[in-house]
Parts: sequence; C-alpha cells; structure tokens
Amino acid sequence: MEVLPVEMLDLILDRCEHASLKRLRFVNKEFHDIPTPKVFEHVYMAMFDEHLEHLRLISQSVLAKHVKTFTFYTELIPTFVVGTNFEQSKWEGIIDFRDDIMIDEMTVPTIYRTYSGSVSSLRDCFHENLRPHHFSQWHRDAGWREFCDLRQQQLAWTQEQTSIGFKDYFAMLPNVTEANFMPSTDQYLQSNKSPAWKKLRERMLVGPSDWMDEPLDSSVNGHELSGVACLSFLEAIGSRASLPGVKQITKLDVWSLHDGPLQDLMNSDDGTELTYIQRGWDTRYQKLQEGFRPLTELTFNVHHEYYVKEDLSQQKVVELMGLLHAAKRLKKAHVVYTNKDEFDMHLDPFESSLARAPPSWPAIEHLTMSTHNMTHPHFVNMLRCYAPTLRSIKLDTMMVGDLEPFIAELPRVLKKLETVHLQGIYYRCPHCKRLHCQFGREYGFGTLEGWAVKAYILGKQTALPDLAPRKACREWRFANPIRDDDSDSD
Repeated sequence: MEVLPVEMLDLILDRCEHASLKRLRFVNKEFHDIPTPKVFEHVYMAMFDEHLEHLRLISQSVLAKHVKTFTFYTELIPTFVVGTNFEQSKWEGIIDFRDDIMIDEMTVPTIYRTYSGSVSSLRDCFHENLRPHHFSQWHRDAGWREFCDLRQQQLAWTQEQTSIGFKDYFAMLPNVTEANFMPSTDQYLQSNKSPAWKKLRERMLVGPSDWMDEPLDSSVNGHELSGVACLSFLEAIGSRASLPGVKQITKLDVWSLHDGPLQDLMNSDDGTELTYIQRGWDTRYQKLQEGFRPLTELTFNVHHEYYVKEDLSQQKVVELMGLLHAAKRLKKAHVVYTNKDEFDMHLDPFESSLARAPPSWPAIEHLTMSTHNMTHPHFVNMLRCYAPTLRSIKLDTMMVGDLEPFIAELPRVLKKLETVHLQGIYYRCPHCKRLHCQFGREYGFGTLEGWAVKAYILGKQTALPDLAPRKACREWRFANPIRDDDSDSD
C-alpha cells in the first residue's frame, strides 16, 4: 500500500460504499486524508437542528472545500397530538422493522417449506407472520419523546433566524455546483434507508416509509412548512451570485410542494404558526431568479395535489414561469407538472402559460416533459421554439389528445432530433371516445410498434406506423375483425 500511487487508490475508493469510506478514515493518518474528499463530496440534511448544526460545522472547517453536491430532503414528520395516549398508540401502530430482516430460503422455518408457491411468495408469507418489532415499553416511550422533539424542530423552520442561519452556512460551501431540494421517497429506495433518515429512525423508531399513507393533522399545513424550507433553499442559491470566490449552482433539482404563492410564505412570529406578511417581496424574488440564471441542468417538479379544489393561482403561475424564464443557459431540462385533475383535457393556468409563452431556452438540447393535459397542438407549438437546438426528447405520462396527428407532427418539427423516448402517452380514441394508453410502463418503446414509431420520429422511415388501438378499443375490433392474414399478427 505504501508504493501504490494515489491515482490507483482513488480508483479503488470509487468502488467503495460511503459507509466504508467513513470507516477508512480511522485506519491511520494517511488513510484519514485520502478518502476525505469523497466522504464529504455530497452533504445532505433535512429540517432538523442537528442537521443544521452539522452543516455549520462543515461550512466553518477545511472540509467545506470538498462539498460539491448538496441535498435537502423535504419529508415532514406527521403531526400527532403530543401528550395523548391515543396518538402515541397510533404512532406505535406504524412501527415496523420487518424489512430490516434479511429473509432467504435457508432462514424460513421448516413449517413453511411445505408452501407450494414460489420462493418469493414463501418469503412474503414468512414476512407477514413476523412481529413488526420487539421493542420494550421503555424503548417505545423514549422513541415517542424523540419523535415529538424532532417534530418541534421542524416547526422551528418557520422562524427567520433558522432560515438565515441555513443561508449563511450554505454560502460558505465554495465549490457546490449541484443542489437538490427533493423527497427521499423513491420507487427503488425506501425513505427509511436514505442517508437523512436512517439514523433518525433508529431513535424515533419510525420513518417516512412508515407514515407515508397516514393522514396528517390538518391543524398544521405540512406543504406550507415545506414551502418555507424551499423558499430558504432557493434564496440561499440566489445569494451565491453576489459572493466572490464562490461557484454558482449549475445543476438544480427542486420540488415545489406548496400550492400557494411563495410570496405568501414569509415569517412566523412564534415558531409554531405561519403568518402571512409581505416584506420586500420584489427584492427577494429577484434573488430567486439570480439563482436560476447560471443553471445548465434543471429538474422542476410542480405538484398540484388532488385535494386542492382550485387551480394554481395566477400569482403562483407568474412566480414559477418567472423562474423558468430566468434559466436562459439551460441545456437539459426536466419539467414535471402533476395536475389535480388528471387527463381532463383542460389546460390549467400553469400548462396554459407553458403553451402560450414557453420559457426562452436558446441552448436547450435535452428536454423531458410530464404534464397531464397539454394536448398535441399546444405541445407541438412549444417544441417549435426549441427545434433548432433540441437533440433528445422524452415524454412521460402525458395526455396528447389525438395520438396519430401528434406522432405525425413530431418529425416535421424536430428535424435535428437524435434520441426520442415515449412512455405512458394517453389519448382519446376517435372510435370509442375512451381514454387509452400507448407505450405503457411495462414495455414502453420495447415493442415492434415502439421501434417503428421511434424510427419514424427520427426520420429513418417515411411511413407513419399504424397506431390504431386494436387491442384497447372494443368498438374498433367489432368494426374491423382480424383476419388470418392480418398484419397485426406480429
């Protein structure tokens, strides 16, 4: 190891897990220094005092120069009424550590070996018969106290001094170029095992995966608390533009979880309830826009929840579009808009603004879109603005109205396209008037029909493939019975 070049050690360390790198720093002085840049390359936190304190310690030490990626996790602890036995019993009901037990065929008791299903079904059967946990009452009481304390820490983020401290510490990380404000929930990774929640779950015995489906207390609006944190996060990014010797954020992933305008999210005077006061919003909004100007990659998620009856307010739309228009250096954009009314063929204000006045991105090369109700005439008009530079496009979970005119228009508009991917494209069948899905998530473009459509869009074949909904549309099948020599057999 003494004669091994540092470059070779770096290649070895690239294959090590983060936990192994942290332990490696305690081997000796030499190994303390070598993995340090990789250990602190990515810093993450959530809305807790101890995470804010860790950020302060890193930002005020020599470790600050190693941080290149910063992630802020947005999950909120649900509000149970503190001090009541009923709510504590409800909290105890969601404690579940069964997923932490590694189950294989050898550990399954003999009684289950007579099970006639598959090995995976056998594991599921064994899993269901396990106890959720084995914690004593003393351990559960301690976990409940920790749960309540951490919840109060999150409520403190409504106070100005907390957000100011976060902005100051974030500005002291000179080499950060990638920032993420996002939930740790992922379809492939449990939130309980994410970096920000793994250790916290050991103390309060529950995590985001446990309370994900639990109804929250309506007395505290969790989305407003996330909105306060998001406002502080975006202001911290914008404030870096005026600081000398600090790199600008060029890659941003932000989830907007607050349904109201950011302008409404100002200060709190007591730390437990949000108050709405307007204080120099124009100046603060300009700072938000400054954070978007240097971006070259942007993932912009706007979630309009199903329980909100009204469309996004005009003020909210103006704020969102202003941020998108400020990012004029974008080369890669991913815009996701989850509408409260899925596939109702009605453009809400945000989708209408995207269609009427698309953001000016003169250097855009890669575009991913997922909007529910931007039908093909509006979307094609939007794509015309980016046709000179656009090289790849991905459309996921979109309502296009009429499928064939939409597919037919793409190669005429996007003549420089090199890569295309369509998944979950919804449309109204002209025969039965029902909603159908083309290129579903199970197969996507991995079918003969998908390959033919891809070749047509990229200009590799001139004939538009037959996209008639033969399998989905019952009325079409009755009107067009399939013969033995029908080409649909492939």
